[in-house]
Amino acid sequence: MFSIEEPSQPNTANYWAFIDELRSELHRKPRWNRYDPNPGELDLRNGVIILKNFPDPEGLLDTAWEDLERFMDDVSVPRIGDLKSVELKSIDPEHVFITIQAIQEEQVSKESYCIEIGQSSITIKSEDTEGIRRGIFYLEDLILSAEGPFLTPTTIKRIPWVKNRISRCFFGPIKRLPFNRDELMDEVDYYPDEYLNRLAHEGINILWLTIEFRDLCKTNIVPEYGKNREKRLSKLSRTVEKCRRYGIKIFLFCIEPRLWGDEDPLLLNHPEVAGAKVGNDICFCPFSETSQKYLYEAVKSIFLDVPKLGGIICITHGERTTSCLSSVSAVTEAEVNCPRCLEKEKGEILEATHIPILRAMHEVNPDAQFISWLYMPQVLPTAQWTYTIPAKLPKDTILVFNFESGGEKEQLGKIRIGGDYWQSYIGPSHRFTGMALACEKAGIEMGAKIQVAPTWRLDFPASGDSIGECMISFTIKEAIELCEKMVDCWKKGVEILKEISHDFADDPERLKDIGVAEALSIQFESGLNILRFYDLRDQILWNNPFDQTEFNQTTLNQTKFNRIFNRIKCLDEMEAIVKEEIKRSLRMIELCKYDSQLGFHWAILTILP
Repeated sequence: MFSIEEPSQPNTANYWAFIDELRSELHRKPRWNRYDPNPGELDLRNGVIILKNFPDPEGLLDTAWEDLERFMDDVSVPRIGDLKSVELKSIDPEHVFITIQAIQEEQVSKESYCIEIGQSSITIKSEDTEGIRRGIFYLEDLILSAEGPFLTPTTIKRIPWVKNRISRCFFGPIKRLPFNRDELMDEVDYYPDEYLNRLAHEGINILWLTIEFRDLCKTNIVPEYGKNREKRLSKLSRTVEKCRRYGIKIFLFCIEPRLWGDEDPLLLNHPEVAGAKVGNDICFCPFSETSQKYLYEAVKSIFLDVPKLGGIICITHGERTTSCLSSVSAVTEAEVNCPRCLEKEKGEILEATHIPILRAMHEVNPDAQFISWLYMPQVLPTAQWTYTIPAKLPKDTILVFNFESGGEKEQLGKIRIGGDYWQSYIGPSHRFTGMALACEKAGIEMGAKIQVAPTWRLDFPASGDSIGECMISFTIKEAIELCEKMVDCWKKGVEILKEISHDFADDPERLKDIGVAEALSIQFESGLNILRFYDLRDQILWNNPFDQTEFNQTTLNQTKFNRIFNRIKCLDEMEAIVKEEIKRSLRMIELCKYDSQLGFHWAILTILP
């Protein structure tokens, strides 16, 4: 057995070529095929005057107005100055121009807007800046999708169905193993302006940033916490203000409350915060005066220094040990191993952690949101106590639950049950539906966690050749059959896209979309070939031995020949697979050179209203 030296991995975001692309200005190009207006259409060829007259004392819409101006330049629509409404009298009255203005008007909810398109004017109405931002971007989309620089007079009203559209900086460091880098402690700008502009156009309105309370908080309960907090909070404040200019809020992502081992100063100074034990971990018990005071002071100290934070996303049960509820698996009906928590209902344990956090946030920022994420991806059925949690939580909690975990799907005549990241399952799972019904009954807002696998990460160690580790409930033959179906269907779609690619020869963004589809096809085929390769190897190694006593010499010789022939055939097929993979790798290199963002596509967490 021998090992091949692994290639060295980039260790900072500055190596990534696509960062320069993200910093570059966003430009759009229309695909118009008509240059004469139909009767009654608004004609943009006459030029537009953009009236930036919406009440906006903080200048939050400056980036949106600038984007609209640049958009008009991109599509070659003349712009007439940068005017306020009082300056209109200076324009030649004989010139027929189009006015674009924004008016504050009450709508049914935040981010809602109304666009009124007349024959000589476009008016965007909303009660808040983010409704105007969404209206500006939708107007751009209308112009891009038109047959020419013309719009049909109409009134459009739009109300956001999904309240929170959450993502994270997909090339920023994650404050966990193996690198455990803290983006608040370096000087890298993970949020270039045009990256934020692109996110805003995609509808993203929240980014999360990973933190730990012990790094940022200032509290008399545990003065040892907060080392380098000033540096961290300074960068956090700059990030918050920068993102707000694009209608994007920063949420703190954390797994709290947490005790950091036997030597944690919080535990040493205040042993009453200790609760149940989980292996070597000690749970944080919220049922003490000290625990309540710590959570309140910790959160309030952060929000006092960065008051424009949008809120907190917290995994409150699951991934790591937090409160005493962590001592009970989501798939068992066991009791909580803490004398104080044992007397409480399980939902009351989370209630006790949520109340001081919510109170601290809302005293500084009444609009801040607390998202409590129950991370329960187990394949085994979820215990019934989990569905009792919503009834105990504070009403201003937003509860998030995995959308697909526990879902069932029939594949090749067998029922398969998925954990999370299950791409072939549409959902929702019965588990999610049950939690949603419990939230509805309790009057708690519900969110769905829908997230893709980390295809770009290079921090995984080299894998071995135990192919069964990736199968769980599938045989290798079943996995091959299912992957063949996926590959065949995907390739048909890619071929269709390639057939129309010449229509987009002057549209790099659409060609990149086609490139993404082809890159996925390459990965799907490579995955299938890995399975085929190991299946062929198994055929060589583990063909059933034959009993020589059952054969005469002629039959025995023929059987030996056939066995040798089949092994050579398997080796030939394995060699062919390797050669195919070399060609695919070379093609993937070409695609990556054309699109430096390949493999860095971000995940989204969706919070439903």
